Amino acid sequence: MSWIAALGVAFCLVCPGFFPSVRAAAELPDPTRPPLSSGAVVHRKGPPRTWQLTSLLISPERKVAVINGQVVRVGDSINGARLVSIEPGRALLQHAGQNIRLELIAGSVRQPLDPAP
Repeated sequence: MSWIAALGVAFCLVCPGFFPSVRAAAELPDPTRPPLSSGAVVHRKGPPRTWQLTSLLISPERKVAVINGQVVRVGDSINGARLVSIEPGRALLQHAGQNIRLELIAGSVRQPLDPAP
């Protein structure tokens, strides 16, 4: 780099106010930066009240649902709700006296194979 170019770079670094476009660019907010917090901490009372059914296992010996990544059987509780029933493609929870029906995505339900002759 020539000494003239080096002098120009040094001048820009030392005197950024001389070039309004450089100063304006420095004042632009970063769109990927999260907003500044007020410093207040929000405490929730208990776990979140959302449930996601991701898998079911239904066999003559057992019925198991995977809800929020946890294996749950009928009668078990998860995030304050009780699992009431498991059926092909869906599970029924009860929370605060209300029934909550969770369903698998329609294309993901697999039917059992017929037993081999």
